[in-house]
Amino acid sequence: MDINVVQLLFSGLTVGAVYAVTALGFTVVYNATGVVNFAQGEFLMLGAMLAATGVLHGVPLPFAVVLAVGAVVVIGVAMDVLMIAPLGRSHLVATVIMTIAASIVFKGVALLAFGANARPLPAFSGEASLWLFGAAISPQGLWVVGTVLALLVLFWLVFRGTMLGWSLLAVSDHSEAAALMGISVRYATALAYAVSAGSGAIAGIVVAPITFATWDMGTMLGVKAFSACVLGGMGNPVGAVVGAVALGVVEAFAAGFVSTGLRDAFSFGILLAVLVLRPSGLFVAAAR
Repeated sequence: MDINVVQLLFSGLTVGAVYAVTALGFTVVYNATGVVNFAQGEFLMLGAMLAATGVLHGVPLPFAVVLAVGAVVVIGVAMDVLMIAPLGRSHLVATVIMTIAASIVFKGVALLAFGANARPLPAFSGEASLWLFGAAISPQGLWVVGTVLALLVLFWLVFRGTMLGWSLLAVSDHSEAAALMGISVRYATALAYAVSAGSGAIAGIVVAPITFATWDMGTMLGVKAFSACVLGGMGNPVGAVVGAVALGVVEAFAAGFVSTGLRDAFSFGILLAVLVLRPSGLFVAAAR
């Protein structure tokens, strides 16, 4: 069997970048609220479906992207105001369950509104593959990788070098103390959901030309992205990206050398092994 290792590596990096761009959305809400938002994958799905629907109805791609991201940001804020805020910050378990309920509602509404058929979204810069070291690279894959790097740098700058980021971290660490210092906990939480929804929508839009937009595309991507966050250390953007890339590369090599059907077993097996040895994840110490 002749296997192109470089091709597997590029495929793994592309898949890992897809997981990473989704995982970054998890870190925003977790850093601001201490809650895992299990509706993050549906933000991705909604961004992809709304952009693809806009293009199908003749809206130019750039305008469809802007409208889709704006709509998902509004949905994210509405989710916080209508479903999360009434629970308060002392009911973390109920809040997590509410995000799961929101995920189910979003999928059901998307199925009714858009139907079960997959919707295409055109590639941003053509579909002709680029060749490097004998391996084919999708231009859209480079868009995904570039988006991950841009979001990673943006989040790192915001959380490490701005009052806004410090305020979000302060609210996460001790909301009562943050409020006594004049930080609006309610505003910070709503802002976190807005950023999370917006980054999720962007993730869905850059991924859709590769995977197509479907009503259930966010489920597995959300699970893999959450796994990447756990592997890298919850709340650590760098750890989330490293964990996502590791999962993507492991899956690609498992599919190439063993079996496509076992790639998820390999990736989750490594996740379990790491968590047994280091339950807090690989990079959590560097994040605090």
